[in-house]
Formats: sequence, structure tokens, C-alpha cells
Amino acid sequence: MKYTTIQRANPQDRSKVKWYARPIIERRVRMKEITDEVTLLTELRFRMVRKGLLTLFDVIVRHLLAGRSVTLRPFGVVRLSFTSDGHEAPEHITPEHIRELKVIIIPDVALKERLRNLQFELEQEPICE
Repeated sequence: MKYTTIQRANPQDRSKVKWYARPIIERRVRMKEITDEVTLLTELRFRMVRKGLLTLFDVIVRHLLAGRSVTLRPFGVVRLSFTSDGHEAPEHITPEHIRELKVIIIPDVALKERLRNLQFELEQEPICE
């Protein structure tokens, strides 16, 4: 995986600047390209693969919205999470206090092993912000 370096100031003290590694995302892979690849690898028809993938994502989203985690081996577990404001008593917590809804992906053991073996390569000149 390629990366670059970027210079950033400390938000609390703008006079302190440090360098950080930042991944380079080479491009976005769209659903059509994934569908084409699966079609070639499986010899299934494009329309069948596309319908299967769209149905899979629809089912995953439905389970997430119902408050369930979804295990997708060998990828990992997907679940929703959020934060809320703190209050002195539980009865003071209402849905309005819930914020920062996010999707969490916990990699499966097989994916973690592949991530551990990932090689990094410095690609570009440093970036100053």
C-alpha cells in the first residue's frame, strides 16, 4: 500500500507541527467493476451477480438498522455504533442525545493476518498543510 507524509499543526497549539503518514487511495472501485470481476471469476451472468450483490447489501443494511451485527467471513463483523452526551441520571438520556452514528468493521482473523503482512511504500513528496 502506498503512502505519503503530511505535516499538520497541533489543534491545541498551532505552533507545534509534526509529520504523519497518510494512505494514498489510488482510486475508487465502483460496483460495476466489482460485478465485472465476480462475473469473470465465477462465470455467472452480470445481471445475476449484480442482483445478488445488491440484495446482499440490502439485507446487511436491514440487519444493521435492526441493531444486529453482521458476520461476513472472511471479511469481518460489521455493526453500528454511536456516542451520546453524559447525564447524571439514565432517565435524562433521550434519542436527541445520541450522535456520531458510525459503521464499525472488525476484521476477521484471516483479514487481520493479511493486514499484518501488508507492505508499505512511500510514494510522493511530503505535503504541507
